[in-house]
Amino acid sequence: MDRPLWQILFAMTLVAFAVARVATGFVLAETPLAPAVVVVHGVQAVAALGAALVIWLRREWTLAAFLGLGVILAASMLIPLTAR
Repeated sequence: MDRPLWQILFAMTLVAFAVARVATGFVLAETPLAPAVVVVHGVQAVAALGAALVIWLRREWTLAAFLGLGVILAASMLIPLTAR
């Protein structure tokens, strides 16, 4: 199966991002916003892994996966604002 290098590297980057989100969720589990932070980081990791899988499988709905990941990342920025 012939695959462009950018697809391989982009999928690998998304997997690394998912691992980093899970690790950050574990580290921030001791903060006052622990349940929300852990859930949001878990959702971000799942969305990133889903986007990586969509790229790897070359599906038609790749754009929808990336838009979903972007919406989740943007929405997660609201969590620190609710703590104030």
